[in-house]
Amino acid sequence: MLRWKDHLETSGDPLKDVWSSQNSIGRKLGLQFRSLHPREQLLFLDIALYMSSSFWSDPSGSRWLEWISELHDVDVPVMARKLVLFRWRTSD
Repeated sequence: MLRWKDHLETSGDPLKDVWSSQNSIGRKLGLQFRSLHPREQLLFLDIALYMSSSFWSDPSGSRWLEWISELHDVDVPVMARKLVLFRWRTSD
């Protein structure tokens, strides 16, 4: 624990290794993200930024699904299918 604290204090960028190491999670996330179509990248970011915050106020996710569908200008059933396909495509 102390070595980690020392590393954080002496490192100019404490997360540098997360993004630059060959087998780091950051590098894998970046590769996955860049492999997506630009529209899928936007959907990914919307999910990452807003899903967790709205989940607690809307456990069923129905309001969030309506919002994300409107944001991406598609019908709710179409977005629901996209999210299922998106989840399948991004799970590895």
